[in-house]
Amino acid sequence: MRSPLDLPVLGALGVTIFFWASAFAAIRVGLAGFSPGQMAFLRFLVASIVLAVYALVTRMRLPDRRDLPVFLLAGLLGVAIYHTALNYGERTVSAGAASLLIGSSPIVVALLATTILRERLTLWAWLGIGLSFVGVSLIALGEGGGLHFSADALLILLASVSQSIFVVMQKPYLEKYGALRFTTVTIWAGTLILLPFSPGL
Repeated sequence: MRSPLDLPVLGALGVTIFFWASAFAAIRVGLAGFSPGQMAFLRFLVASIVLAVYALVTRMRLPDRRDLPVFLLAGLLGVAIYHTALNYGERTVSAGAASLLIGSSPIVVALLATTILRERLTLWAWLGIGLSFVGVSLIALGEGGGLHFSADALLILLASVSQSIFVVMQKPYLEKYGALRFTTVTIWAGTLILLPFSPGL
């Protein structure tokens, strides 16, 4: 049986981590020239065009009509809310702190998975969740020097929660549509929702 951590998988994980980590610094740079909403729309407009070309070339089938509300919800949670809230939060929150706050999403995913997907967590997992929650809370309250309330840090936590719900809700649909097809239609839906940010771009 093939090991799940073979060379291509490790390579894909490495590339994903690199670009995911780079995004937080790139957002801070992009905010110098675009509004938070404009930048979110621009990123996904480019992605939508690239994926539309791929879909045409591969003759990708559209999803079932009854699942369109699911894709709109996925686009809202995983694209529109997540990226807009993150961009607005990074106006004052440092890239490093933002990445740590977004790193709290596995906490919420784990909690949702136990209640919605009926997955079981070990004692060590619960201890890890508790420790992570304490760390994320300190970052959210202490960003910018001293222990104080930070609205922009809470926006990034909103992005984290939105992403977490998206991760859990997509699981049955990944099995039905496959990762690339589900992601493609979700990005199209999210870009459509972000369309009001297009003026002045």
